[in-house]
Amino acid sequence: MQNTIKKNKIRSLILVWAFSFFLPAAHAQSKNDRIQVTGTATNYTLTTAAMLEAVQTLSNSITLDVVAKDNRCSIYAMVSGSSTTSSTPMPASLLALQLSSISPPLPANFSTIQLSQTNQLLFQSSASFNHESLVYNLLLGPVGYNFNPGTYSFTILFTMTQP
Repeated sequence: MQNTIKKNKIRSLILVWAFSFFLPAAHAQSKNDRIQVTGTATNYTLTTAAMLEAVQTLSNSITLDVVAKDNRCSIYAMVSGSSTTSSTPMPASLLALQLSSISPPLPANFSTIQLSQTNQLLFQSSASFNHESLVYNLLLGPVGYNFNPGTYSFTILFTMTQP
């Protein structure tokens, strides 16, 4: 009985080792082409009338780290999902992104890009780069008075394409 338990443990270890050995080869993105999204401070709390009537900005709240092997790429963003605790859904068009900084410097669009449920072009480069860091401000509103109090959640999907 002891011997059978030891053999099963060894088989389990071998299976785990085999999966961990072959798993790193399966990537959703190439090792040479990737986009990594980091979000910090992506929550709004609107508590006054003035906050409902003005655009709310979360400065430097989303960072995109981009690596492109052939130095050309396009980056898009869209609202891919939303949910609410209220009976009134909030449209994706109330969200926007605005490029705050890009490092190292490249020509880029610093205009406000209003989001929707279709892809919106954020960044397009034909210049040579190995790694870019794009930092975006997240903007909301103005929300106004047409939405019930509650929690509203959005999922922003970022994609990178190459020619």
